[in-house]
Amino acid sequence: MNLLRLHAALWRARFVFLALAFFATLVAILSALNSLSPPRTPVLVLAHAVPAGHTLTASDLELRSLPRDFLPENTLTAREQAEGKVTTAAYPAGLPLSPPLFLSSEFLSAAAAGHVILSVDVPAHGSESLLTPGTRVAVFAPGHEGSEEAQLLVPLAYVVGIGEAGRGGIMRAEESAPLYLAVPLKEAAAVVNQREGGRMRVLAYTGDHVQ
Repeated sequence: MNLLRLHAALWRARFVFLALAFFATLVAILSALNSLSPPRTPVLVLAHAVPAGHTLTASDLELRSLPRDFLPENTLTAREQAEGKVTTAAYPAGLPLSPPLFLSSEFLSAAAAGHVILSVDVPAHGSESLLTPGTRVAVFAPGHEGSEEAQLLVPLAYVVGIGEAGRGGIMRAEESAPLYLAVPLKEAAAVVNQREGGRMRVLAYTGDHVQ
């Protein structure tokens, strides 16, 4: 009789035992998955693609949790570490940020008094390698619609460096390279405004004339 009662009690409790077995299996699976997942850490990444010579602001940055083992050394973890930094090249959205991706403060302060260092995209056809530091150049913007005459933006600037060639953006089919120029402060605004609108032309001086 006692055996019959025990059997009946076990039969009535079968769903409880099944639920417990299912729960134990689920816990084991989740534990195994957690052991396979690499440790993650919140790091600073680009919220969207940025061009070379771009000064980063808070809207360019976001924190994202990424696998720790796949991150570069010295990856930044706070927005304050990147705000105001200037990018050395064009970078894609989602890129984890680290100090080598920025122009150094020493480089940016190398301009002569009354000048500021700005980047200008130039076509990467090979001739850009001739624009060595110290080369005197003039900067032109494309002519207005319906006009073939280029607009002179900066009569005299100095090359201070050139970055790696790459795609200037998804709308640009040809490769370009960021050229870093020491530009007079009074003409810097015109260069910045034009930089947002399209590529500029940079012509080197030969003697007193540009070529």
